[in-house]
Amino acid sequence: MRTAQQGPNIRMNKTTTEGRSRFSSVYLLATAFALLVTPLELLAAKTAAKPRAPFCKYVFSDESAIYKTLKSGSDTYQTADSIAKNLQKVSAKKRSETIEEIFVRYRKLPKKNVIPTQIARVGGRRLADRVLTLTLRYDLEFATRVSSGSSPKEAFKAIVNDQIAKVGGGYSADLIADIIEMLRTDLPKKQAELNGYPLKFFVGGSFVNGKADLADSDLDLSINNASLVRANDEWEAKVAEILRKGVSTPRPASNLKIELHGEPASFYGALNPFVFEITQAGVKLHVYGPASPGETRSDLEARSVEIYPWD
Repeated sequence: MRTAQQGPNIRMNKTTTEGRSRFSSVYLLATAFALLVTPLELLAAKTAAKPRAPFCKYVFSDESAIYKTLKSGSDTYQTADSIAKNLQKVSAKKRSETIEEIFVRYRKLPKKNVIPTQIARVGGRRLADRVLTLTLRYDLEFATRVSSGSSPKEAFKAIVNDQIAKVGGGYSADLIADIIEMLRTDLPKKQAELNGYPLKFFVGGSFVNGKADLADSDLDLSINNASLVRANDEWEAKVAEILRKGVSTPRPASNLKIELHGEPASFYGALNPFVFEITQAGVKLHVYGPASPGETRSDLEARSVEIYPWD
């Protein structure tokens, strides 16, 4: 009898132990789940309370961040448009400080794509050109100076000399004027040699806009007759002579190469405001406003241009 009674008692104790064990497991699992859910709920609440700021706010919130963004380059010019748009939202003091830093670091920015495998990527210096054109509105400053009594040549020299001083290019607007005069004087001679349709030159790019460095930049010159390519060495020698006489430190001719193109004036005006047109009739100065937004260089189309007599 005692043995028979002990059997059920033993089985009952075993069942009770297993029940407690299962209860403990469920309790531990529930506790662990609660501990896991609580941080997730807190994180969700925190995220909901503080939504993530737009990308532009993080990247363009200060000068150093802007420089890092420009230095990295971009797949599209829209990055420059975003920077310019953000600069319009900050105080005048902050905007001035940021523009000043872009000028100081301009020569350190890569002119071309820093990622060789991505041909279409925009270099940092070209992005900076776009930012400066959109923000400083050289075209409006030029128009204001002319309406206040300055000649087009005087207005050009004032703006470009200011640019050169900020970038530290080591030349002057007077040297640009001397080179333009050399090309104007030489054009009739080349016209007589070729005896063809009227020649026309366009001179644009960073050099005539005061943002070049004579140590590594080039002079962008568009020609409308391929036969003029053979005059390139002659022109480079004349440019080198002008620069040697006009700068404090003599520089060899190889420091400023002439890069010949066949592009129209608007090609240069898409990024920089000043473009010279040289014909037998004389010299004209094209002053471009900011180009329309676009992703690539070919997308940037000039929307406004004023043409002034140079002399």
